[in-house]
Amino acid sequence: MSDQQTNGAPIGRHMAPPSARPSGSGSDFERQSYRPAHFAPRPAEHAPSPERETVMAGYVPASATNPALLRYQDLEASSGRHAAPHSDDTHGPAATASIAMGEGQLPPRPSDKPVSPLRNALTWLLAAFGGFCSVLASQVVFTAAGAIALMVVSLFAFQSFSASDLETEFLGPLMLVAEIGCLAVFLPWWRHLRHGSLITMRRSSSRKAAGSTVLRVAAIVLMGIGFQLLVGYALTFVLPLVPDLEAEYTELMSDPVMNELTVLSLLVVAIGAPLTEELACRGVILEFALRAVCPAWSARWRDRRWCQRTGMPARRLPAVPPSRFWIANTIQALLFGILHLNIVQGTYAFLLGLVLGWLVWRTGSLAWSMGLHLVVNFSSYFVGEISGVFEFAGVMPAVLLAVLVTVAGAAIFVRTSAPSTQAEMPVRR
Repeated sequence: MSDQQTNGAPIGRHMAPPSARPSGSGSDFERQSYRPAHFAPRPAEHAPSPERETVMAGYVPASATNPALLRYQDLEASSGRHAAPHSDDTHGPAATASIAMGEGQLPPRPSDKPVSPLRNALTWLLAAFGGFCSVLASQVVFTAAGAIALMVVSLFAFQSFSASDLETEFLGPLMLVAEIGCLAVFLPWWRHLRHGSLITMRRSSSRKAAGSTVLRVAAIVLMGIGFQLLVGYALTFVLPLVPDLEAEYTELMSDPVMNELTVLSLLVVAIGAPLTEELACRGVILEFALRAVCPAWSARWRDRRWCQRTGMPARRLPAVPPSRFWIANTIQALLFGILHLNIVQGTYAFLLGLVLGWLVWRTGSLAWSMGLHLVVNFSSYFVGEISGVFEFAGVMPAVLLAVLVTVAGAAIFVRTSAPSTQAEMPVRR
């Protein structure tokens, strides 16, 4: 192990502790006891005493017994940096760690304590389910608060109130209020999680390459339109086989917010839903699902505060296996489908959730999944016009063309996006 420095005095295997040095002139002793080999032999009167020889033989350098220094050196070796901290290093993790260590009191790294995979899975699956319940709770609470506010205003202004008005005239505003409340809950929640997130470590360093953004936007548009057409054709062929589901779905889609393009429907369906649902499902819930199936990557979130406090670099982690991601992605897509509270919407929402989760994992960003979600919802107001263009040669060729458009969009997106292989958590001060 290389020599270190503490308070200007070298720590090495060839120096005894101050308490073990003979009394007398320290400078004379140093000059005589640490004479290079080519000097003349020391006089007999200056030979070290037997007691000093015993002390020197059993001396162990301080760097070999200091657990803080050992942890630092192990960390440096594991991350590929073998240089030890020096007294003239006034910047960077080494200097910060030296200050944090003080007299060897560097706090233990949280991820050094082993974690039970079963306990980890149960904890984070409950957290994912808690995120799911938070979506429902925020919608109920803010919808109820908006309904009460409308009732109070109606009673004071018009001296009357009808509950049926909530289901007709005020349904759109209440949906908008619920989405604003959901956004107020999940936006700060995701901002808190993202710094130690397994999702954000996938951000690609080449995501801003020239022309790639334009191609990605084009790919998102193709995928969104193709997916909307495929869902429409599937419902056309399948729903007549189940009359009860067809009647329920037709009644749901008859709401003006769902089938008439207005400023309110644009805010609720095309903008509000993508923002809130992506933050909740592809942000918070997917992150918790990933943590549930990736216990070996717990250093990603367990050491974040420790790294901030000590200035030490984070551990480098291997890439998450695709199988682990798809398990977590299936969990969040299933919860996303259940949030729609009906079988028909829930089924194609589950399929869409799988695609949206893949986009997030591919890019490490929620922006692209929000974009695809927006295109799918917005194109629903023009599905009749778009399908008319696709059906120039009949229905079956239109279905095949919709498949080709969707696959082409996915292929373009894959070619213009590359997930980062860097799995090290950044140290944020």
